[in-house]
Amino acid sequence: MPENFKKPYEVPSRAIDIDKLHEEQAHLKQAQQISKIDPKQNIFNAMSMFTVAMDFGLSLALPLLFVAFVGKWLNEKFDSQYFILIGLPIAFAVSSISIYKQIKKLQKNLKNKQ
Repeated sequence: MPENFKKPYEVPSRAIDIDKLHEEQAHLKQAQQISKIDPKQNIFNAMSMFTVAMDFGLSLALPLLFVAFVGKWLNEKFDSQYFILIGLPIAFAVSSISIYKQIKKLQKNLKNKQ
């Protein structure tokens, strides 16, 4: 019997590695998703998140610094220690209100985008 003639119940073997095929398909999907991303949009998102972080930081730091310097000056002028003690809770309240307003604004913007 010739070698290339096989018995009817024998199926010719194919050298296909299914795992390798799935891996290649996954890489292809990933490459397609990456190509859809607009680099300008990523830069905008990064800058926008940086701006939000800076706003939160400044909203917290500026009132406290203002109270610290003005309170120290008033304490020295009037020979007292009460101005800083009274000013710190006010500064925390102002900072908290400012951050709360920023969070509400961000939530509204995110809701509008969806």
